[in-house]
Amino acid sequence: MASTPSARCQHDGVAVWSLTIASAVAEEMHPTHWLICAQVSSLPGWAGALKSPMYSGYVQVEGMKVHYLFVECESKAPQDAPVLVWSNGGPGASSMFGLFVELGPYIMNENSLEAQPPTLFDNPYAWTKSGSVLMFDWPPPVGFSYCNDDPTGKGTSCGDWDDDRFSRVAYGALSAWYGKFPEFGGNDLYLTGESYAGIYIPRLAKSILEGGDAPLKARL
Repeated sequence: MASTPSARCQHDGVAVWSLTIASAVAEEMHPTHWLICAQVSSLPGWAGALKSPMYSGYVQVEGMKVHYLFVECESKAPQDAPVLVWSNGGPGASSMFGLFVELGPYIMNENSLEAQPPTLFDNPYAWTKSGSVLMFDWPPPVGFSYCNDDPTGKGTSCGDWDDDRFSRVAYGALSAWYGKFPEFGGNDLYLTGESYAGIYIPRLAKSILEGGDAPLKARL
């Protein structure tokens, strides 16, 4: 059974939080005090309780802070559901776009901007009905990921990227995520994406198959 949110996040020295405070965190907290692991307790634009546990946090890879969102399966026990990694492409697109427009449990559409904050709608075709969805903002500084302890850094703050560097960092991020969520180590793993993720995902799979993390390789 999955560990309790409080136990997992206490390990990282943070508390349960809401994404409604994300902007305040970005503006007022020193980068070294940024939340490393937290359960999302509410979402702007969604009035009810969340349909399943959601976590937001960071893993550190080669000095970079890589942001992730993880939404547990809503239709069956998470320990019995596969982990579905989702990636947008670009290059340079946040995977939150796909999560909140295409496949996540809460989506925005053409009617969302009729209210402030924009309204989130239930997605009857959400992938979280089949598995737990994990996305990363990669490569840094895409989305909420960042480098040099500076979440306000420029788009070039993490240096130059190519497919080799991406696959190395993505592999490291996924391996580090399992270090935070070891209870999902026995679940099947699926890698998915769109657009330039047609390059990202095969390169990540190749890194997993050729890498030294044997437990991660066994999940694929």
